[in-house]
Amino acid sequence: MKRSIIIFSALAVTGCTINRQNLHDPDVDLLFQPAMYMHVSEKDKERYPEDQTFGVSAWSLPDGKTWSSNSSDASIHINSLEAKPIDKVNWSCETPVVWPSVTENVTFLAWSPYASGKGCETEKGVTFEISDIIAEQTDLLYCAPVQDLCKIECGGVVTVPFRHALCQISVCVKNRVQDTEKIVVRNVSMDNVAGSGTFSSLKSPQWQTGNRNASLTFLEEPFETGPNPEPVGRKWLVIPQEINTPLTVEYDFSTASGETITQRLQTIPLKMRLEGGKSYTLTLSIGIDDVKFLKELIKDRFEK
Repeated sequence: MKRSIIIFSALAVTGCTINRQNLHDPDVDLLFQPAMYMHVSEKDKERYPEDQTFGVSAWSLPDGKTWSSNSSDASIHINSLEAKPIDKVNWSCETPVVWPSVTENVTFLAWSPYASGKGCETEKGVTFEISDIIAEQTDLLYCAPVQDLCKIECGGVVTVPFRHALCQISVCVKNRVQDTEKIVVRNVSMDNVAGSGTFSSLKSPQWQTGNRNASLTFLEEPFETGPNPEPVGRKWLVIPQEINTPLTVEYDFSTASGETITQRLQTIPLKMRLEGGKSYTLTLSIGIDDVKFLKELIKDRFEK
């Protein structure tokens, strides 16, 4: 039988009552449209990377049962398949899948990139594992359960809103010296950051940090600072965690007469909770013999 993609627009009206037992029940291809979950509406919205495949699992339940109450009774409909684009909008499993009967609802979980997932099940949800965050700088994405869909109401297409499992840290620097003086930063680093951990998306997204510690080096090349904050070095993907650690800054202070003094100083400990999906920019104000935090900027999406 030839498969078809059917849009049941007339039946998708809010508040309508559908008798699924009496509906025509054709084979309908199961399609996906990946997107990035947004905390708030922003002009410059983040987009899902078009060249990055994702993994998907799905479970079905009889009409009348819901994922929130009956997930332990659900039957596997898709078992960790890879989804790829088939046109500019829609994605499909590499091995094509059709929706189940109209008398069943389906719940979906997804992760990206496809090869990074370590498992997907009804109890833990999507799982990731990182053994060395320095070496594994992969932007791990997952979606919360897309629950209780029927091919009639959604027209056969599932919107998959991905979220970041990791967070991101970057650094800005400025100086506090006279115009005739100069500060050149040579290194900025942060020690005692959790460098390993395991993630599960259910029942609420959470990381369990491991025993490995990491040192993040933001800047290794000389950078001449100015009076206004400027971004320096690289950004790091980091496991969400509680941190209590200073930043170490190495720099050369040059006097008006040309004398150079080399400094290696630490800030006060940075105490904060890093949350998944957020971007943190730490601004350092550097003086002749001290380094201070000027401000901390947090965004609800990664900076590109």
